[in-house]
Amino acid sequence: MLQMLMSRSMPHPSPEFLLYRVVEALLFAAEGPVSPRELALRTCLAIQVPAGAVSEQDIECLVDELNAELEATGRPYRVLRSAGGYLLAATSEASQWLERAFAGRTRRRLSQAALEVLAIVAYRQPVTRAEIDAIRGVSSAEVLQLLVERGLLAVVGHASAPGRPALYGTTPQFLALFGLSSVEELPPLEEVEHSVQGTLFEPTQVEALEAQLRQLRLLAQGHESQTGASEDTEF
Repeated sequence: MLQMLMSRSMPHPSPEFLLYRVVEALLFAAEGPVSPRELALRTCLAIQVPAGAVSEQDIECLVDELNAELEATGRPYRVLRSAGGYLLAATSEASQWLERAFAGRTRRRLSQAALEVLAIVAYRQPVTRAEIDAIRGVSSAEVLQLLVERGLLAVVGHASAPGRPALYGTTPQFLALFGLSSVEELPPLEEVEHSVQGTLFEPTQVEALEAQLRQLRLLAQGHESQTGASEDTEF
């Protein structure tokens, strides 16, 4: 059905034309992860066929074909799934080239305080600022506000406690930063789950917080090497 629509819509369809090239071009032009739904819609617009002619399932198949072709031809990038969408990212080998080529580029790195807040919210969301402060033992207001402004955290609701305090959760931008499709992909904290009983927000749970921080740092380092991302200025 899709091939028939393409033949009708393209005045001179050539055998060299490959639909996954359209997907590649769309991902190349994107500023961040593109959802399967949006990618399907944009593909329909690009090849001038009715909306729905290319489905999300078609996109998954096209991405698989594209990745196979990229690997077969030794291209320096692949299509990765991140934050519920797709994006182009450098291979491990290409990432090393980029790191050496742009070694002097200013990076923007998460501070220790920002990582702590992100770790708490990521693993315990939705969570209030008071609960974050209780775990860290210091005020998190300024760091929390900065992370919201950066788009890594957002208010996702309000607690039923007096004053209806805001509840914070992670965002798609957080997922993209750490190379995740969903929060379910966060590494499990088995050693913490077995040792911590019941009380989630005790300030004494330093071991649990440290485990969360280790996981986030590993995720950040791994995804940075894949994407060739460059970040050194702390915030």
